[in-house]
Amino acid sequence: MIKLYSEEIIDAHMHLWDLSHGDYPWLMQKEHAFKKQLGSLEKIRKNFLIDDYQALIKPHHVTKCVHLEANGLVKQALQETKWLQKIADSQGFPHAIVPFADLRDPDIENVIKDHCQFPNVRGIRQVLFDSDLPSDPHWHRGFAALAKQNLTFDLCLFGHQLPQVAKIVKEHDDILFVLDHLGWPEDLSDGGFSKWKEEMSLLSSYPNAHLKLSGIGLIFKTLDQENISRFLRAGVEIFGEDRCFFGSNVPPDTLFLTYNQLMESMKEALSVYDLKVQRKLFYQNAKDFYDI
Repeated sequence: MIKLYSEEIIDAHMHLWDLSHGDYPWLMQKEHAFKKQLGSLEKIRKNFLIDDYQALIKPHHVTKCVHLEANGLVKQALQETKWLQKIADSQGFPHAIVPFADLRDPDIENVIKDHCQFPNVRGIRQVLFDSDLPSDPHWHRGFAALAKQNLTFDLCLFGHQLPQVAKIVKEHDDILFVLDHLGWPEDLSDGGFSKWKEEMSLLSSYPNAHLKLSGIGLIFKTLDQENISRFLRAGVEIFGEDRCFFGSNVPPDTLFLTYNQLMESMKEALSVYDLKVQRKLFYQNAKDFYDI
């Protein structure tokens, strides 16, 4: 008997932004860098603050969340972390913060230490969309600074870059990695699905690789439940029930689906698993990965 999950949830991928507080060129420019993938950003080109987020999650028993850096200007990364910690101290959310840092920075060790003065910092993300960073030895050397502080790394890239990911994860086996947004598959056809599974299987062979069940709005753009379900379930089957966890990716995903639709779609897709497994996917695995 199929049973939809109704217990507590950790949303392991969300963003906040205050357009009077920070500068987000990708969001504010009409001809932005993600126009091909996302189209117009007008719908989310406004403040999204903790009260807005809490209003969305209120019906869904989301008890904890993880904030991912919102791709602002490099120079404001530490300012963003400080801002988020202040919100967490007063509002109780977010429970974990994953800031931006450029791993090529020659002073990366001190950059990381500066972020780690804030107690909710758990990892680092440096977006890799169509980037040559994975081939830069200076970038790879930066992972040593993460290892010293026991920080995780969120991998965020497009599906055609997946062949690069396994090499990164293999080389830095002392770091816990999580691949955001199912690896952002771009070809959703049967052939594309098969290729994606092959590439994900290689990545999953490394025990320090995890998968974030997130980004379904950005990837599918409509409530195509059949396709959403097959990708989510394949991700769980490939990585296993202990290395996958849910994230909403709001506000970007709300360009295409409401928070209610995201949650309902995710719950339906994962209802094929028993409630013990569903609790891992919706709560426990994220709690363990980000130590919250």
